Amino acid sequence: MNSYGDGKQAWPWIDRDATLTYDCSKLDQWEILFSHMTRMGVMPHFVLSETENEAFFEIRETGRTSGFAKSRKIYYREMVARFGHHPAITWNIGEENGLAQGDGYHTANTDEQRILFSAHLRKLVPYDDHIVIHNGPSYEDWIFTPLLGNKNLTGPAFQWNYEEDIYGKTLEWRNKSAAAGQPWVFGLDEPFVKETKVPMEVWRKNVVWGTFMAGSAGVELYIGKGDDLRVQDYRPFEEHYQTAVRAIRFLSDHTAFQAPEPHEGFVDNAWSLLQEGETYVLYLADGGTTEIKLPEGEYKVDWFDPRNGGELQRGSKQACLAATAPRSAIPPIQWMKIGYA
Repeated sequence: MNSYGDGKQAWPWIDRDATLTYDCSKLDQWEILFSHMTRMGVMPHFVLSETENEAFFEIRETGRTSGFAKSRKIYYREMVARFGHHPAITWNIGEENGLAQGDGYHTANTDEQRILFSAHLRKLVPYDDHIVIHNGPSYEDWIFTPLLGNKNLTGPAFQWNYEEDIYGKTLEWRNKSAAAGQPWVFGLDEPFVKETKVPMEVWRKNVVWGTFMAGSAGVELYIGKGDDLRVQDYRPFEEHYQTAVRAIRFLSDHTAFQAPEPHEGFVDNAWSLLQEGETYVLYLADGGTTEIKLPEGEYKVDWFDPRNGGELQRGSKQACLAATAPRSAIPPIQWMKIGYA
């Protein structure tokens, strides 16, 4: 819903201001699109507001920015009633929520409102859907702290500059949410970029593998430089999508996907996903070698090419025996140089 927002093209009513008169023909057409997405395995991510219209419903209905407008409640109910049957939905309370500067509709929601909105939405959804909220700008994440432990939110829709430490930020909020008693499903929905598209080497290393190796559920592609408002041809971004698909398929085919946990410091110069006693995944973003200490047992060693994908490969060291010996006495395992363009 971007009435008075960036694109100013999408709303479910007959007019951008007619918040109580829904356009049934338009919504039927939306359902055709969402049904096609479901058949193709594409996750519907419903962004229910954006920063430019955070206070839209409340101001139009009451003249105030506070509270919870009835028109917003009806809007949530209508969206859930029409589209809540689709699988794998993400319901997003708002894009860059909290960034607004107090200019009419562009007035930030409060922590109390975010809690109320998510609680109301949780009551409406028929299944255990993913309910999130998006931060902004791409270098501030304070919005999430007051929401830690909220049982109605299942994760952040996270925005961060693609050149920054996305791995560290993902790990930070996974750990904070777990400590607060409501572990979040972490999704990077906007690796913010000012260029037309993220350079492939950075996309592969920092964005795709950075999020997955920190325990993320996934990453979405954001097109920068204003092109997100008018792009109609996604073919120039095929390699970006394929890079993400390679990572997903590797984790799905060769790990229990949800079982391995990120382990910071398991080895000094690699990101690690561990399923203790079963699977150990290391990613060396800058290549090189590393030394790993494993529980006693025999291990098979395989390699994966994140640039080109394909089957697992066997190297010169196809197996290793971990014994109860000091770390210094265990021969270092040589890992292939991965991550270079």
